[in-house]
Amino acid sequence: MATYQIKKGDTLSGIAKQYGTTVQSLAQANGISDINKIYAGQSLTIPGGAAGGSSGGSSVSGSFKSYTSGSRPQYSQSDATKGAYEQWQNSENNKPGDYQESDALKNLRDQLQQLENNKPGAYESAYQDQIDALLNSILNREDFSYDPAKDQLYQSMADQYRTKGQKAMRDTMGNAAALTGGYGSSYAVTAGSQAYDDYMQQLQDRVPELYQLALQSYQMETDNLYNQLGALNTQDEAAYGRYRDTVSDWYNDRDYLYNKVGDQYDTEYGQYRDSVSDWMNDRDYYRDKYGMLSDEDWDKYQSELGQWNTDREFEYQREQDAIANELARQELEIKRAAANKSTTSSTGGVTSNARKDFAPYNTILYNAKEKGGKSAQLNYVNGLLEDGEITDSTYTRLVNEIQGGYTPGYAR
Repeated sequence: MATYQIKKGDTLSGIAKQYGTTVQSLAQANGISDINKIYAGQSLTIPGGAAGGSSGGSSVSGSFKSYTSGSRPQYSQSDATKGAYEQWQNSENNKPGDYQESDALKNLRDQLQQLENNKPGAYESAYQDQIDALLNSILNREDFSYDPAKDQLYQSMADQYRTKGQKAMRDTMGNAAALTGGYGSSYAVTAGSQAYDDYMQQLQDRVPELYQLALQSYQMETDNLYNQLGALNTQDEAAYGRYRDTVSDWYNDRDYLYNKVGDQYDTEYGQYRDSVSDWMNDRDYYRDKYGMLSDEDWDKYQSELGQWNTDREFEYQREQDAIANELARQELEIKRAAANKSTTSSTGGVTSNARKDFAPYNTILYNAKEKGGKSAQLNYVNGLLEDGEITDSTYTRLVNEIQGGYTPGYAR
């Protein structure tokens, strides 16, 4: 017997076709229970001594042929398809180049860039330092408080009142001494002190007046600081207004140039896109035309190839059916001969011609289906054939039914 080592992508039906045998024979010869599970590297024994395309049996011989009904059709394109392809390729080669800006647009872009580079800087106030200094003086100005000891006007009045008080005290004490003949007395001292205290009280009575004068002076100084700050702010606002006019003019000029660049670009690029659109329409038309004609050529080729394959498969299948039926007939005859021999022996050499009763076909098919998958069903049917429980025609019919309408050895 020949052997074959399975390669990746092989199927049992394909190997059976290659060696002119059946899937069932390959499975039985190699103990394969599931014909859908074979593995690359596995070695198969080819039954019947077939080698490279021969199959053999006790009295059946044949060889696999490449069945053809005439030569295999070859795909080729029609002249119309070739012409459409040339038109498509010519269109592809005439694709518009990348968009290029005109000199006018480049000049506008340069003007815009130059203007952008000359944008006015941030506003810098010429009065900010003075404003900050005045604001600091106002915000950090100490709250008003009045201390006579620190008031120069009070100190000047105090000197005057002390001088007048001392003079009044001396005059009073002198007058009192004159009344007593020029001698001092406690009365004179008391009267003199009283005269001095009167002047000191007059000084204290002037303190509220001095307080108001000091408060007015503090308020006038504060008002003066606010007036100076207001004047500086007015000057600064005027300067900032002139700055904003300059900035506004710059923005207007920039927007004008920006819009002009955009309008010029839209016009030029729109014209370019129109040319590209026209090219794409032409290209797509010729491409679709080529595709349509090419599909027609391919469909025609596939139709011819399909018919050729149908004829080829039909011829091959017809031979496989004949081989399978002949093998089944020969195996059945051998089993019947063995059964007859056993019957003759058991009856003392007298051959029994009694006709065997077979179970109904539907019963046998039902029992086979109960076994599970196809492999188990086929094993069950093979066992019935070996035991002589079914005829060869019933066997063939059962195999067809189990395999979905295909005869043994035919790959679906």
